[in-house]
Amino acid sequence: MMEADMKKRLQSGCRGFTLVEIMGAVVISLVVILL
Repeated sequence: MMEADMKKRLQSGCRGFTLVEIMGAVVISLVVILL
């Protein structure tokens, strides 16, 4: 579920990635890995 959401974010982010989006994705992935 998370991976699908992240892939959707990446696809929609192709038109305009912001630093906030990138940091959010990194934080979420780190939390998932640690848990």
